[in-house]
Amino acid sequence: MTLTFAQLKDANARRVGLFKNARGEVAHPGGITHWSIDQWTNALCGEAGEAANFAKKFARGDYPPGPAGDAAFHDAIAAELADVVCYADLCAQRLGIDLGEAVTKKFNQVSTKIGVPIYLNRAPEISRQRPGSCDKPRIYRPVEDDESPD
Repeated sequence: MTLTFAQLKDANARRVGLFKNARGEVAHPGGITHWSIDQWTNALCGEAGEAANFAKKFARGDYPPGPAGDAAFHDAIAAELADVVCYADLCAQRLGIDLGEAVTKKFNQVSTKIGVPIYLNRAPEISRQRPGSCDKPRIYRPVEDDESPD
């Protein structure tokens, strides 16, 4: 299954008001607005820091060598990167930002800036393409659930 930003936004918005802290209390009784913008960004940075810490430990050899250590690192950093994405979405929601639109816009700006013709959800610019050209812009669009091979 492919996750979309819209699905994450919806699930995060529904879950945030139900999330309980370690004492079993609802952590965000006011929903997304219960925390300030700086609290959401601090949580985001905390999760990014945890991912960086796992990478540091892997680089210095704190995981067992071989496939078992590689798998343990992979699982640990994947979980932290997922937390980063979830907190980025919550922070964006708190600010009224559509994260999918923001990521698409920024990705395309960087592609243009660095001269790489790969864009998200954008029609190719016909005037910049030459017949048979190898540098045609590649457009990546989300795959709908009913299009996914399962």
